[in-house]
Amino acid sequence: MGQHRARAAALIALLASAMPVSAGAETVVVALDGKQVRPGDERTGPTRDMVAVLDIAARPPRVVGSVDAPATLNGPPVSVAVSRNGKFALVANSQKLGPDNKTQPDGVVSLISLADPARPKVLRRLAVDAGAMGVWLDPKGRLALVACAGADSIAVLSVRDGETLERVGTIKLEPKSEPRDVIMTPDGRTAYAVRFGDGKLTRLAINGTTVTRAGDIAVGVNPDGAIISRDGRYLYNTNFGGTPLNTPKTGAVSIVDLKAGRMVGAVDVGPIPEHVVLSPDGKYLAVVVGNGSAGTRTAANFSTVLGKLKVFRTAGDRLLPVAEADTGHNCQGATFSADGRRIFVECAVERDITSYDFRDGKLMRAAGDPLVFESRPGAFGSSRGR
Repeated sequence: MGQHRARAAALIALLASAMPVSAGAETVVVALDGKQVRPGDERTGPTRDMVAVLDIAARPPRVVGSVDAPATLNGPPVSVAVSRNGKFALVANSQKLGPDNKTQPDGVVSLISLADPARPKVLRRLAVDAGAMGVWLDPKGRLALVACAGADSIAVLSVRDGETLERVGTIKLEPKSEPRDVIMTPDGRTAYAVRFGDGKLTRLAINGTTVTRAGDIAVGVNPDGAIISRDGRYLYNTNFGGTPLNTPKTGAVSIVDLKAGRMVGAVDVGPIPEHVVLSPDGKYLAVVVGNGSAGTRTAANFSTVLGKLKVFRTAGDRLLPVAEADTGHNCQGATFSADGRRIFVECAVERDITSYDFRDGKLMRAAGDPLVFESRPGAFGSSRGR
């Protein structure tokens, strides 16, 4: 525990130094949730919600700058969207602390300037519907969609010059549909809302700032988060309860043919698939799997059950297993390095980001200590897209 605190102190010192980002590096942002206090946790009270800018091109990766802002661990780890030019980010948040220091529903999106990555600045906080989780920003950085699970709705937001943010519409879905994520196709003309409550994807047609419903696709049980192939043909989404194509029903990734408008395949991945992310070239899909790992260090199974990082090769309507590795506990999001040779994984119990080397079809933990935070890392966003 003393070692953990020493590492956190070292991080604070690093934040204060505000070192510049490596030349040519992408902009990567992480949301850090300080509200999640659990019985048996090593820390007794809430910490700060924060948004941090990372340099993952550095070895080891490092924090460049940070700012206090509402952030969430709840839902899929996709509550951050970064503009393609790296100049700003949108961060959604689904909870806040009440007067009794207990969490209660919230819905807010922060517009954060990254013009100076060492000193990110909150420009605007916009109230949206309760349970704001997944957020997606179009390639031009002008339109954003936010999945609001607590209100069964999708908020439509307009962004101007990376400096102003306003709500311009709402897509109301069926009661108890509980949308947790929303993702656009590469051309920005279509989006899909991932409905945890009733096992569907809702297709949304986009024309400027006008967004309309255009049909539903059935997937698995409790679909949570998604990613779309680089060519826009296939959507891959996590399912906490598996799919009709899988046994056992403990967790799967669906493959949806967007041209055909239906699920065409699925692979078992294990309990609680938290996140799916594609490599920069689109050839590999990484899946972060909770695997029933502990939520606190004092849990009975802490030393015996670990999370999993699994990598698949994308092959049209199939996913072919390539490699896997053990992770930490209650792990959340992941992101690839720009060259696709390293994967970074957030783990909420350890409050850290750990690096994994991925080369020649092999996956192993990279040398060096993980990057440790005061609060729990809950989502990644990148200027390359999710």
